[in-house]
Amino acid sequence: MLPEATPAASGELLIGVRPEDVAIGQGDLKFDIVIIEELGAHRLLHGRLGEQPFLVSVNKDDKTTVDTVPVAIKQDAVHFFAVEGGRRL
Repeated sequence: MLPEATPAASGELLIGVRPEDVAIGQGDLKFDIVIIEELGAHRLLHGRLGEQPFLVSVNKDDKTTVDTVPVAIKQDAVHFFAVEGGRRL
């Protein structure tokens, strides 16, 4: 779910979210995990959210498998960018 108040802009927007600002196992978005990258203290889950490539960072002790899982994005962690020029809005 996106924040209710999105910045006003003309043209298309890009939405940015840091992998550590996503909660796995909760929410109503479906994340298709394709690759699990072991990085020592944490794991980086590579996959797709809808048609878009997406990453989620989890603790190394969190049990994960290649699967489709629910995720939630922290609303205060969503960033908006103008497609043209890449300026943060």
